[in-house]
Formats: sequence, C-alpha cells, structure tokens
Amino acid sequence: MTARSLLLAGLASAAALPAAAQNQAVNPHFLTDLAGWTVLVNPAFTVTHDPAQGFNTAGAMRVATPAATALNFVVVRQCRAVTPGAVLDFGGKYRIESGHAANLRGSAGTTFFTDGACTAGATAGPFTNLSNDIPDTWQAVHANNVPVPAGMNSATFLLAIGMTTGEGVGWFDDVYFGPDPLTPVELQGFRVE
Repeated sequence: MTARSLLLAGLASAAALPAAAQNQAVNPHFLTDLAGWTVLVNPAFTVTHDPAQGFNTAGAMRVATPAATALNFVVVRQCRAVTPGAVLDFGGKYRIESGHAANLRGSAGTTFFTDGACTAGATAGPFTNLSNDIPDTWQAVHANNVPVPAGMNSATFLLAIGMTTGEGVGWFDDVYFGPDPLTPVELQGFRVE
C-alpha cells in the first residue's frame, strides 16, 4: 500500500469516529483530593478523599453514613457554564462496600440556572437512576442526551446518595459532565498532491 493510500484510508477512518467531547468536570478522578467540589455538610453522611480506592487509578471520593437514614442526599456539587439548547451527558462510576447491607446507592444529577454562577432562576434537571446494590463492583451511573433548557446559562453537577437501612460506605470516581460526546467529526475536505 502506498503512502497516499494509507493517508486516504486514515482520513476516511477518522471521519467515521466520534469526537471525544471535553469533560468539563473539575477534578473528575479525585486523584489527590476533592478540590473543585463543594462538599455539603450533613450529620447523615461524611465525604472524604480516599487515596486507596479508584476505578482506573487510585483516588476516589468516599461517602459514609453512620446510621440508617431513609432519605436521598446531594453530597457534593460544582457549578459549570452551559449553553442553552446544548445537549449534555453526565455521570460517573460508583461502588459500594460489601458488609454494609448494600444499601448506599449513588446517582448524579443537575440543576440549571439562568445566571452564570448557579445562584438565580433554578430549574431542577434530571438525576440518573440510583446504582444497583451490588457490592464491590464499579457501576456506571449516567444520563445522556440531556438538553439544556432555554435561558439557562449554568448548571450544578451533583453527586448524590440514596439510603434505605443501616450504615454504608460508597465511592465515586471518573465522573463526567459536558457536551454529548457522540457528536460526529465531519471531514470538510482534503487534498492530496
């Protein structure tokens, strides 16, 4: 195969691949700390960095509940700029520890705001379904193709837990918030001389 044929084959392959959209979440892998996240304070849970856990690499956000509380809680959040009419994907990986009644499930969500600082004109966005209660298994919690409502200019990316009975420990890692990554790359043209 000539160099020209290889170039043409490579360009044709690249045109068929989806673009990798940029992850806009700050500190999505929790490698060394929880920087970039607002940790909510509540006696029903504690949120810490865990350097020993992680989905692909060490470092995760750890959530622990000291006792039974049959409620759902947002545990951390961060404000991100959004564009009205854009389509978003968000979520991440979540794992619960065995031996804790498998009751601490994780989810992700968003709330949209009219201003650029996540303070005015709030409109509740969707939450992902809660993870399954399968211990010691990293599970995906995600929402895809979420449209940004008209007039909304920022959004809080939220990580949450849902509890039923007993104490529990869970971890979030490799979280994602950003434009839908399935936007195709379009080849506008090329020329070989």
